[in-house]
Amino acid sequence: MELLIELDRKISETLQVQIYEQIRQLILSRVLDRGFSLPSSRMLADDLHVSRNTVLNAYERLTNEGYLETRGTAGTFVTPNLPESLLKTTSGNGRSSLPPIRKGALAPLKFRGRIADFPDMSGPPPQIDMQTRSQWRHLFPAKEWGRLMQRRLASEATQVATHRDPAGHVELRQALAAHLAPARGIVASEHQILITNGTQESLNIMARLFVDRDTTVAVENPCYGPAAFAFESYGAKLLPVNVEEDGLDLDNLAKLKFDLIYTTPAHQFPTGVTMTVEQRQRLLELAWNSNAYIIEDDYDGDFRYDGPPLRSLRATDTNGCVIYLGSFSQTLGAGVRIGFMVLPFELIEPAIAVKSLLNKGNSWANQVVLADMIESGSYMRHLRRTRSIYLGNRNNLIRALKTAFDDVQLYGEDGGAHLMWKLPPHFPNASALREKSLQAGVGIYTTNTGDAHDFGGNGFFDRGVMLGYSSLSEKQVWESVSRIFSCVRG
Repeated sequence: MELLIELDRKISETLQVQIYEQIRQLILSRVLDRGFSLPSSRMLADDLHVSRNTVLNAYERLTNEGYLETRGTAGTFVTPNLPESLLKTTSGNGRSSLPPIRKGALAPLKFRGRIADFPDMSGPPPQIDMQTRSQWRHLFPAKEWGRLMQRRLASEATQVATHRDPAGHVELRQALAAHLAPARGIVASEHQILITNGTQESLNIMARLFVDRDTTVAVENPCYGPAAFAFESYGAKLLPVNVEEDGLDLDNLAKLKFDLIYTTPAHQFPTGVTMTVEQRQRLLELAWNSNAYIIEDDYDGDFRYDGPPLRSLRATDTNGCVIYLGSFSQTLGAGVRIGFMVLPFELIEPAIAVKSLLNKGNSWANQVVLADMIESGSYMRHLRRTRSIYLGNRNNLIRALKTAFDDVQLYGEDGGAHLMWKLPPHFPNASALREKSLQAGVGIYTTNTGDAHDFGGNGFFDRGVMLGYSSLSEKQVWESVSRIFSCVRG
């Protein structure tokens, strides 16, 4: 343990007194709290380049005055029973230190954003949390991840100390290019792929590239809240476009003037609606005619249960106006912190420049391990296993809902990790049912909670609740519906 003590050998005050006074001030200002273990006298003397006796004498004076105590061979500690009257920040002459009077105002705060992650949970967490964007913790391939990590560290540990390419490790970008072609229909070179710390960083990079006070961004209503808030924090004017039963209200979008479009076409968040092929083509035409880019957030596109896999919007774009965002949070876990973008060629260099200004790149270790998983096929094996478990959970949830309730109107059940349940007119409204469910120990989410944001005015989904199943066991799925049933009937 080190102590920040600065000695001045040019002043008349002895080194012993300087050490004593500075440690005393650190205790009084609570920088060193009660019970803090101080470095040994020998260690502190070495750090400060003074004799050990100088430190011993300072420690002894502090002990005699009640600031420190010795505990035999355990060492020297700040005494745990300092009087409260002493624990006030004081100056060197013992007088209370007051902040100086400011001559003028500090630089005004320009940031106008809000916290993006808002679970909106007051009180203890629910016993069963039907959150929508998390993975069942037991699914993480810990053994395989650890094995590949050990192998890399054994042969390339020195890479940890080296600054990396801000665009991302080339092996991972190459592996992703090979993976995306068959999985999502995206044909792109590794030079079009930028590795990020997740979707939220990808969104911030896009906002920094395109958004100022005059920028208009069309967003879905309801939508993924943290995306809308990211654009808003850079000064964008948000244009909410209602989500309907088959996707965005494109007739309304066509009447608007916009610079960017943010959309989740494969499994709209939060409603779960899938954009039809016809709508996708029309959306691409609207963007092209408006000279606008589309930001496609494919947050859970790897999970498709009914019908053939969906091609991404990026895969059908022939004009180069789609920016594709992907992430491994849903397949591996949010703690891995790896996302990526597939960019049109003209955006590659400016996007890398923004990334380099933010953090100069991601963790080398996580990138190379993920690259090895993709190249070896172990990632696809993990993904198939995860799909199978999610599919089982989805089937159980649908079965449980239809067993408990006569009238069940669901959206988004053909993919993803959550579905939207549109409540019948005779049920409590979405917010009331959420509150009752929380009291029963079950966390369900409305279109204004759980990372979702509703701008209002969309009557089609104003009675919708989101039910996530990816982080639940089979028993929890059935138990959650049983408790919700009690809330509705009670």
